[in-house]
Amino acid sequence: MRARPILFLLETTLFIVTAVALVIVLFGLQPTMSGYYWYEGKDAHATTLPLVVTTESKIMHLSVSFALPKLFSTWFVLKPDDCIEDMRVNGRKVPNNVANMCNATPGKRVDLGAYLHEGTNTIEWVIRDTGGTGGLELPLSWMDPLFLSLFALLVLLIGWNGFWVIMYFIPKNDRKWAALFLILLAGFVIRFAASKHGGYEYDVHLNQNWAHSAVMLGMGPSYNRQIGDAALPNYPPFSLMVFAATGSLYELLLSPSYEMHSAAYDIMIRMPAIFADLATCVVLFFLCAKMFSQKKGLIAAAIYSFNIPVWYDSAVWGQTDSLYTLLICTALLSILNKQWFLTGVLVALGLLTKLQAVILLPVVGLVFLAERRAWWRFPAGALGCASVVLFPFFLSHTMGNVINVYRHSVGFFSSLTMGAYNFWVALFGSQASEWGDTKLLWGISFRWIGLILFFSVTACILLLFWRGVQRGVHQKKYAPMLMLTAGLIAYAFFLFNTEMHERYLFPYMALGLPLVFLGTEGAALYILSSILYLGNLMGVLPFNDFFRTVYDEFQGLNVFIASAQLFVFASSVLLLYRYRRRIENAGAKNGMMRKKRTFFLPLHFPRS
Repeated sequence: MRARPILFLLETTLFIVTAVALVIVLFGLQPTMSGYYWYEGKDAHATTLPLVVTTESKIMHLSVSFALPKLFSTWFVLKPDDCIEDMRVNGRKVPNNVANMCNATPGKRVDLGAYLHEGTNTIEWVIRDTGGTGGLELPLSWMDPLFLSLFALLVLLIGWNGFWVIMYFIPKNDRKWAALFLILLAGFVIRFAASKHGGYEYDVHLNQNWAHSAVMLGMGPSYNRQIGDAALPNYPPFSLMVFAATGSLYELLLSPSYEMHSAAYDIMIRMPAIFADLATCVVLFFLCAKMFSQKKGLIAAAIYSFNIPVWYDSAVWGQTDSLYTLLICTALLSILNKQWFLTGVLVALGLLTKLQAVILLPVVGLVFLAERRAWWRFPAGALGCASVVLFPFFLSHTMGNVINVYRHSVGFFSSLTMGAYNFWVALFGSQASEWGDTKLLWGISFRWIGLILFFSVTACILLLFWRGVQRGVHQKKYAPMLMLTAGLIAYAFFLFNTEMHERYLFPYMALGLPLVFLGTEGAALYILSSILYLGNLMGVLPFNDFFRTVYDEFQGLNVFIASAQLFVFASSVLLLYRYRRRIENAGAKNGMMRKKRTFFLPLHFPRS
């Protein structure tokens, strides 16, 4: 540590204080709204917002009250599951053009500044049922002037103090760690702000239910039954462990009564994916620093941190693809560091998180064949990790359920595509989501045609780049091929298999990053793949009404995106092939020059 320890302690204290203040602002400015709801002709029931209830009749009345301090927020997001017929704040009717809305996802921002006052306030709604579960949310808007100003000020203070705390531990001429910290902080702020979005409600609520049941019933028993009417988990055991840990922290820190419908739980359930994103930034820094330079490592971390489809999947959508992507990237880093036991642990952990991590196995297999030291260390690490993770499920006699998760992962859905704009959408258009993949073509099901296409394309990729993958462990110039080959297999997995979700392209956002450093064409292809992936995500979960309108107006946009994906994939394969030829030709040329020098050396006699 440098001199001036008092200043260091002051900076550290300010960092901690501002971080705590930020948490207080995030959850303290949202007023606690409690009251009653009743259906016509039924008794009243106590409730809090957000409200989720079972529909009992066509009309529901809801009345809540809450206290506001002298300085309070006024902008809220109104999110009804059904239709609002009437809304009154402190007895005053809110105009129909403001309050009347139906099934608002992600909601509509309303300014209640003209209706609210210091002290106790009441809001009343008349809600008409339109089918399904009834409910209503009124979270604080991120655009509220008071909230936004306090949030921005505290984030700046955290960044400033955190920067100087880190600077006490690093030399003056080595600023990369401070830069990496600022990248991670900015990435976290973006993701935390985006997590206020309602997201894909089915996925978010399903993850919440799995976490709740894993905490209350135990991880193993939750494979057999769930609290409430949630579907049984179809994720591998390590994912369930992550959900259980998240639920336990939520219960311990935020809600001892385990409130299922709170804004804090919506954010908390996204935290594992958000922190996995930030950890992946760090791993990408080390990967690209090892393959290229530390400066390019920082650029890679920044690109991944700020890449819109990356944080859209984790923070907005509420999915967990970043968990196994982190493990895949860390496994590649351990391969470059020749840590074979750790590689086995990470590969096993990836497969125990999501089966999509199987995309790494062909690359690991090529390295395994070339590295004798890996022949026993890699299996030892994999078996040891699997034994530890599966032991609780063995004790609870639910190993059969775990095996069924893997057995039924293919065929769990039966559509040609489950939202992925891939080869099948390019071929059949929007009908691809309506056709079952068990339908026969020339006596072969579409499911098997997709698998044959995927394995054939993967085999071609391995034949083209196997030598580069094996050399990449020892030679820096070949190292990008190790990562990009895994990325192209991930791309092919998304494009050609049936039953693909739109999110299954997520690993390519990390694995394809070395393209950026292979020249202008590579950077353009990576940017284009990110835009197309974002377009696919927006097509299934539009961020707001504007994007929903765009996809409604341009009906063929999904086919265009799918066709462009195929073009980007083929172009990326050709680019990597040219890169391989370039470095091989450069090596051959250097070898010939060395041979020429040794051949002509005896002919050059010294002058007398």
